[in-house]
Amino acid sequence: MFVNAYNHNCSEVLYCVKQLQFEQIEEYWTSFWQPEDDLDDEDDFSKALGQARLSQQQLFSLCTLPQIQHWIVSLDLAFYQTLVDILVPDVLMSNMSPFLTQSCRNFAKNVEHYLKKAMQGAPEIIQKKKIQAVKYMAQGLRRYTSLNHLAQAARAVLQKPDQVTAMYNDYIRVDMQQVQEQAGWVSGCDSLMVHHIHNAFKDNLQKMAPMEEWAEWLESIVDQILAKYHDKPVQIISEVGKQFLLNWSCYTSMLIRDLTLRSAGSFGSFHLIRLLTDEYMVYLVESRIAKAANRAMITVISQVLQWLRTRTMSSICDSSRIALIYQSKHFASSPLIEICKSSHSSEPTDYPLFDDALPPLPQMTLNQQYIIPSRPSEHIYDQKFSLQRTIDRRQMPPMGSEMLEIGNKSMLI
Repeated sequence: MFVNAYNHNCSEVLYCVKQLQFEQIEEYWTSFWQPEDDLDDEDDFSKALGQARLSQQQLFSLCTLPQIQHWIVSLDLAFYQTLVDILVPDVLMSNMSPFLTQSCRNFAKNVEHYLKKAMQGAPEIIQKKKIQAVKYMAQGLRRYTSLNHLAQAARAVLQKPDQVTAMYNDYIRVDMQQVQEQAGWVSGCDSLMVHHIHNAFKDNLQKMAPMEEWAEWLESIVDQILAKYHDKPVQIISEVGKQFLLNWSCYTSMLIRDLTLRSAGSFGSFHLIRLLTDEYMVYLVESRIAKAANRAMITVISQVLQWLRTRTMSSICDSSRIALIYQSKHFASSPLIEICKSSHSSEPTDYPLFDDALPPLPQMTLNQQYIIPSRPSEHIYDQKFSLQRTIDRRQMPPMGSEMLEIGNKSMLI
């Protein structure tokens, strides 16, 4: 009963997103989490299933169970990732209208408030976990719509032959030897790899490559960097990816510096392309880490930062153990000691979503019969929504069959 009701609520939210009716999401969430007033008047869905709704007390009691919390959060993350993919199917190539972009940003701004209002009175732990999950979606929407906005601006530049020609003429005047010496000393990058990237960038400008070719080229660079680490732990892949992003930023900064000192006429175009490539490289590295970690992409940055925060603070405290003992005898306090003390007492920025002590459980997916059929719509992405999408089963939450009866079909979008 709980799974069916939760699936149906997700289908209602899905329909709202497909129709860009974001304001109605709060109403559907409220009807699920505040059901007491409607118990005497069951909706058509409940009647069709021949089932009664859960009372609010039953619903809140279920949400105190760790297994239920784990299932809800896992499903939410997979579902929210799917919503982001629907709204921004391709961060570079999707031609999002200004209206759609602003609608997505307003939704990202208000969605946390919608959920908080709908879940008033629910157990605090499930509120915090669901709010943290929806924050990931909001952050993803903001970042991806901004990246898409950059891509549209850059596409307009790349479609103008005179501007691309000016960029090429300015780029071939860059002193790449000096850039390589200075940036290479800082980053320690392979000079041969840098040489290949330099030539490929110059060739793309010379042949006036479209956005699709630029995207493929950037993806090939990331894949080449991470290829030999594909079978390594996700922490190693993350470290390699972040180091690559730092090196990439170092080189692009040196290029922009050289163009600035030369008063290049195409500096504005280069600055725009630099912003786009930097952001897209972060996006690509995120996607590779998400795949390696088998996690929703919208959670990658926060989860990696949480892991780094834990490791860094542990290292600091271990290194200062002797100093802590000595300092406590001779001095009142020190910054290092205060850091160690506060690292255990301060509340983390992101609320932990999962209890690692929970054993793995059998997987489940949303049942297809609970998905509301698509209705005609007129907005710009209607043709995108007509396609079927399947939620990645690896991201779907487990649920024991001995607890709840569930379907075995994937949710189709």
